[in-house]
Amino acid sequence: MLRITGVVLCWIFFVGGLWLYMNNRPEPLRIETEVLEEATGEYRIEVVTSSRLVPDPFALDVSDKKPASLELYANGEEVLSVSDELDAGSVLVVGNPKGLIKGINEFFVSASPPLENSGISHAVRVRVYSGTELIADLTLWSEPCMKLSATFTADLAGDSTSE
Repeated sequence: MLRITGVVLCWIFFVGGLWLYMNNRPEPLRIETEVLEEATGEYRIEVVTSSRLVPDPFALDVSDKKPASLELYANGEEVLSVSDELDAGSVLVVGNPKGLIKGINEFFVSASPPLENSGISHAVRVRVYSGTELIADLTLWSEPCMKLSATFTADLAGDSTSE
């Protein structure tokens, strides 16, 4: 009988303590969200490869999308995805890319060099234009034996860049 009483008292203590905590905790802070405005105007992104790129041989096959040799994302939205092999010096141009906003934009670039060139560094040059004006001009480098994965930002209102 004493064990049953002890178990009941423990349950009352723990469940009662949890009930007191849940009823007396402070209200969570409300986070104000800012509405982001889409960038208007004529924008163009130009990507130049420094070496041959091939589809990623180690990519997981989880959808019907082929592995990409080069991918470019703007603020989390896919802007460019090339699943074919690209030669060194290939120039890819994306006119009026989707996903750009007024203010600071974050870009992600991923490029897959061939395995036989894994001992050297590879580069991808990315330029962002507003009309004919150059906003961002960055050369992104990979480490030797690594796939190139890099991010950079471009301010479409203030026209400044950082890596």
